[in-house]
Amino acid sequence: MTLVDSLRYAVRDHRLIPAGSVGLVAVSGGADSMALLHLFVQHQRAHPGHYTLYAATLDHGLRGAESAADAAFVEETCAAWGVPCLHGKTDLDPSAPGVEGRARTARYAFLAQSARQVGASWVATAHHADDQAETVLMRVIRGTGVRGLAAMRPRSLLPDAPDLTLIRPLLGVRRTDLLAYCAQQNISFRHDPTNDDPTYRRNWVRAIAIPILAQANPALSGALTRLAEAAQTDDDLLSAVVQPFIDTISIRNGRAHLPRAGLSALHPALRVRAIAWACGQLAIDEPPTFDHLRAAAALSDGTTGGAVELAGGLYARLDHDALVIGRSETAPDYPPAPWLPTEAVIIVSSQWTPLTSGQSARWADFPGAGVVDFYADDGQIITLRTLRPGERIRPVGLSGHSTCPPALARSSSPAHGR
Repeated sequence: MTLVDSLRYAVRDHRLIPAGSVGLVAVSGGADSMALLHLFVQHQRAHPGHYTLYAATLDHGLRGAESAADAAFVEETCAAWGVPCLHGKTDLDPSAPGVEGRARTARYAFLAQSARQVGASWVATAHHADDQAETVLMRVIRGTGVRGLAAMRPRSLLPDAPDLTLIRPLLGVRRTDLLAYCAQQNISFRHDPTNDDPTYRRNWVRAIAIPILAQANPALSGALTRLAEAAQTDDDLLSAVVQPFIDTISIRNGRAHLPRAGLSALHPALRVRAIAWACGQLAIDEPPTFDHLRAAAALSDGTTGGAVELAGGLYARLDHDALVIGRSETAPDYPPAPWLPTEAVIIVSSQWTPLTSGQSARWADFPGAGVVDFYADDGQIITLRTLRPGERIRPVGLSGHSTCPPALARSSSPAHGR
């Protein structure tokens, strides 16, 4: 089977290209993307009028004149092949930390902007089977769950651009086949020397980790890609099962609110999946690891006020009626830990009484006397304890409405807390 056939079958089997659509091919100038662009040119000629094709190339500014020359090469080749090309330029500091992530973010932002500029509904990238194997192994090393093992799919949403579709029609093709195709078709391409630098994580996995592991299994890349395919099947099933709960999650003011009762009723595997989905809606730079997600999922069985820090600058905190996930800089000022541990009982008098969280409480003859104060109609001593299932109080000032607080005030006379 030729690579042209591989592209045709991928487009057909995964329904990647709607009839009459406009598409954009991401081209860096390397062998993979040049082969992809050439394959699309051949495919479009075999299906005239089925879709309109554009190309886009971004100069990240990481290698000075060399990266500018790569972009110029792509533009010249596109002109020769009759493909309109959009050219972008950004200036990233190669010495700054996280350059791989910043380059990826800039690239996808440019592709989204370019796609909207020409009215494209889909963007194609040249990710192939070896890229998939590297991605799976990188996620295993970092720590991941089923969704992470599913890695890249032939069709997904473009990062940070849910109105655009990202397609990867070469996920079933090995890089050696793409290099052979370039040689057969006399396709010129550029070489980016940074792809040989093992200080970058993916390069290290490609050049060092996979060759070492392949000594135990020469077919390692194929095994890893099959693992991704199996994980995708399981991921689809789990996603379908948890979707009714996900439909109840609300995103407000940069925070995701997961209903506590519904979350507690889920199987732990589905809790993790729901939390991962919520994190993904908050435009984070780095997704939480499975350990982070599992710790956040465990909060739903704990005490109100429990909290954990997640990767990507996120926190998760258990409120009375929801697990709240948001960015750490937007976290409320009150303490992330419970003010009283479960089943704790503390006697509060008119003097400030320390709580286990470092806060203090007292009863007073009028509200507003301190950080945490309670007042009783006849000045009785108040006992504080944690909330029990089904209990509610009716705070003064809420016009008769009741609520579920983190601690319930109880005394021999009516007590009210604020």
